[in-house]
Amino acid sequence: MDGFRLDGKTAVITGAAMGIGFGISEAFVSAGANTFLVDRDGEALRAAAGKLEGRGTKVSIFEIDLTD
Repeated sequence: MDGFRLDGKTAVITGAAMGIGFGISEAFVSAGANTFLVDRDGEALRAAAGKLEGRGTKVSIFEIDLTD
């Protein structure tokens, strides 16, 4: 994804703890976006954030079940 940059932007990603949501989170972080990860599984969410931190962007998490 050469040329696709999101430096200085913030992305909110739901279902971010695993699967497609985590893959999207990785792509946004790689593109330079700060990310706000949202998922209902707090343990998996913290693990996902741990994998993404330290790549030069800010990673924040919010544990919530959006069906409530």
